[in-house]
Amino acid sequence: MGAGDVTVFSWDDLAGNVGYERLRGEVESLYTGDRQFGEECMLAVAAVVGGAEADRSRREAALPFLFAELPLVLDTPAILGVGSSLFCYPRPMPMVDRLYAGTLPVAPSPRQGFLVTRLT
Repeated sequence: MGAGDVTVFSWDDLAGNVGYERLRGEVESLYTGDRQFGEECMLAVAAVVGGAEADRSRREAALPFLFAELPLVLDTPAILGVGSSLFCYPRPMPMVDRLYAGTLPVAPSPRQGFLVTRLT
């Protein structure tokens, strides 16, 4: 893989991106319409905002960040018009494990990968 095969983009680049907006809308609809997925989202943000003791309002305030990232975890190739993509994150995300295991009502594209990075 050469340097020409790498695409870097910012959140601003996603504004108005039809694929991104479609996936984000699907994620938000699943949150409100599918109990299991909604609970999974709340668990995912709880880990970031203080764990199980974080109150519901604090977890709900963090949901937009999860909704912003999930489309990229699910199908960056469709969003950017590329053949494949690898989403890199600095810590494990248990929700991602369940997405890839097929136990949630939405799954990543076969062209989408996920990598947990670690500083050594």
